[in-house]
Amino acid sequence: MNKSEILDSIRRIAAASNGKAPGSQRVATETGMRKSDWYPKLWVRWSDAVREAGLRPNSLTVAPSDEDLIKKHIILIRQLGRFPIESDLRLESNFRGISSLGRKRERATKVLEYCREHSGFDDVVSFCDGVITAKPSPREQSAAPSVRGLGYVYLIKHGNRAEYKIVEHSILSAVRERFVSNYQSDSSPFTL
Repeated sequence: MNKSEILDSIRRIAAASNGKAPGSQRVATETGMRKSDWYPKLWVRWSDAVREAGLRPNSLTVAPSDEDLIKKHIILIRQLGRFPIESDLRLESNFRGISSLGRKRERATKVLEYCREHSGFDDVVSFCDGVITAKPSPREQSAAPSVRGLGYVYLIKHGNRAEYKIVEHSILSAVRERFVSNYQSDSSPFTL
């Protein structure tokens, strides 16, 4: 594709999208244009091509601040009359970036800290306390990192083919007996 064809494609796709400038991927999908058709010989940035087509480039989406997400959480808690679960948050379109606050228990802790620092949130505190003091679910327990301390990891060839086993210190004694005669270890300690 030449320069004028690319600019015409940008204008055509933008017109079909109520004047919103298309991204390079959308133009590529609709026209078969490759990045090598325009980069770097015609434009260094896609926004330069969009400007040359007479359009305003799209702005980058800015992640909401933690404080904004916490305030939205408080509003949702009051609407629901309970602390929201993940599916409640997915149904709300204005909860982009919610993962930055962590999982449910971490979100509850952050909301609780905010509520204690500011007045007028006594009704929300009880919901957060309930989440924080609840028994951890099996999912939370399995996700918790375990600290093992100092140990060794061995890479051992397994069988005739190029298959290998990674063996940790905790099961090493059983494996060491079978492989020690055929394998010399050059291992070094590490901390998990």
